[in-house]
Amino acid sequence: MIRRMKRVYVVYTRAQQDELIRRLQRLGVLHLEEAPLADPEAEPRTEAELAEVRREAENLLIKARGVLDLFAEVDPQLVRAAARPSREPERRAAGVGAEAGAEPEVERLSRRFRDELDALEKELRALVAERRALRDRLAAVERFREVVQAAEELLRGLPTAGREVLGFLGEARSRAALEQAERTLQEALAGRCALVQRPLSEDRLLVLVSVEPEHAAAVREYLEAKGLRPLAFPPHVEAARFEDAIAQLRADETTLPRRLEELDARLRTLAAEHVGRLIPLATALENRLAQLDAALKFGYTDFSLIVTGWVPEDELPRFREALEREFPGIVVREDPQPARPEEVPVAFRNPPWARPYQLLLELVGLPKYGTVDPTPFVSVFFPVFFGLIIGDVGYGMSLLLLALWARRRWGPRSEALRHGLTIGVHSAVMAIVFGLIFGEFFGFIPYQPPFHRVEEAEPLLLFTVALGAAHLLLGFLIGAVNAVRERSPKHLAAKVGAIVLLVTLGVIVGTIAGLLPESLRTPGIGLLVAAVFLLLYGEGFVGMLEIFTYVGHVISYARLMGFGLAAAVLAELANKAAGAVGNVLLGVLVGVALHAGHLVLGSFESGIQSARLHLVEFFQKFYEMGGKRYDPFRLRERVDAREVVSVDGN
Repeated sequence: MIRRMKRVYVVYTRAQQDELIRRLQRLGVLHLEEAPLADPEAEPRTEAELAEVRREAENLLIKARGVLDLFAEVDPQLVRAAARPSREPERRAAGVGAEAGAEPEVERLSRRFRDELDALEKELRALVAERRALRDRLAAVERFREVVQAAEELLRGLPTAGREVLGFLGEARSRAALEQAERTLQEALAGRCALVQRPLSEDRLLVLVSVEPEHAAAVREYLEAKGLRPLAFPPHVEAARFEDAIAQLRADETTLPRRLEELDARLRTLAAEHVGRLIPLATALENRLAQLDAALKFGYTDFSLIVTGWVPEDELPRFREALEREFPGIVVREDPQPARPEEVPVAFRNPPWARPYQLLLELVGLPKYGTVDPTPFVSVFFPVFFGLIIGDVGYGMSLLLLALWARRRWGPRSEALRHGLTIGVHSAVMAIVFGLIFGEFFGFIPYQPPFHRVEEAEPLLLFTVALGAAHLLLGFLIGAVNAVRERSPKHLAAKVGAIVLLVTLGVIVGTIAGLLPESLRTPGIGLLVAAVFLLLYGEGFVGMLEIFTYVGHVISYARLMGFGLAAAVLAELANKAAGAVGNVLLGVLVGVALHAGHLVLGSFESGIQSARLHLVEFFQKFYEMGGKRYDPFRLRERVDAREVVSVDGN
């Protein structure tokens, strides 16, 4: 549901502005608005002073976040663990003051940490830069591992004293041309040139040539003309002789990992020493910047300040009581004037099981304040539509396990991702429920099901269309409630007319099909005429055209049956394809691959179709966009300067 909001005005003395703004931030329920300027000349501080305070906080925050990013590159888990909000008992045990959430003394922290951060950042950047370079060098050494091993073996039988060794790479198919080149070199430089070769992986050849220095350039040009490529060592290899370069690469295989271990150990030590303080420091700075932004929205006189904003109605008593208790003489008043819906921020209060489905509302924009929140209805119908399409116990169990695992692994990183995976869990459960009804398990039907959807397609079609009609009727009913709240008789007439229209059309079709008594046909036609007049009154002749749209939307829900039958048939075909292989092991592999692909595509299609039926068919009947997000002024995390200082014992 959408929470009721109240606009409030807070008036207090300017002398305690800092204490008031910190308390408002800790309360975390006031959605700030620009307050009226009681006296344009009465500014809290000069623009230059505010800019200087902000610049100092921003510069320190950039440094702190930059250092944290460097630590995250080394060990992301360490930073994530330190970023988790601490619990209150742990805060008290750490020596934090009794005033929970006390405001960090950012100016003092800035002086305290500025020099320390500069030194830490300088050392950290040097260590990380060296670590990156060494990792690149080690990657290059790994690529040359095969070449180094082959070259060492070839060098043992190659004369090198007083000669220059040249290295080349060729292709295995050029072996004949290489043999001819070797004969040519032997004839031209008898006893002064030796050539050896060794096959490598990927149809490559390593060719080493030992030649007297005065002939090295000519031999190099000759072999390059034969299609061989000179062996190019990594940039960090600076040895002039081929043998020395190979020796350096071999040594790097031992020295580089050892140095990387030393760097990682030093970086982890620094992280253990500093991350625990940098996280609260960065959070404190972000909260300080939020305070500076909030102060710009206040109104001022010479001796007082005015704060205005929105508070949820159920939070208002606590909000007023807290301010009046801590700030004697403060004035907290509700605005008696009604506000336009577009002015009021929208905040939701839904049960935990329905809260994830607010993601769908994010896709189309928040609903206008004062209208009905469709989230609880979406939380019921979306999993039902999804499960109706999948309708397989095996697929449902697979999706359930994947969603639970992914939510456990990645859910804490993002609220949106966690909500999306929770929707996946609900949808998977409904897929299992319908799978039990349809008796399907990865395309097999191991028992006589209560309802065989492939063999009973016509009843399934009627069920999905009836389900769609009920879904649309609910949408029109919500639209009627919105019309009553907005005191719009024409909109109310249109929604009631649409409800009567759909019901009477269903009655008339039922009498024609023999499903309902004939005696209902005449009253149904009479109600149909009444519905037409209501639509004409509510929407004019456009409302008449909408009749065909409504019928089309009802029929659109037949896609639930169509995609569901396609899913069942494809699962059965996957089993037949696996069985036709003729080999048990290979057949199992083929079946697993086909079912895995079908699971991915089926889940994607089921999610898209379920979302479409809500966003296109359902929401169009009542949903009014235009709400602005409720964004209360609050602490990002409840940390303070004393928590930062207590870490190092000072």
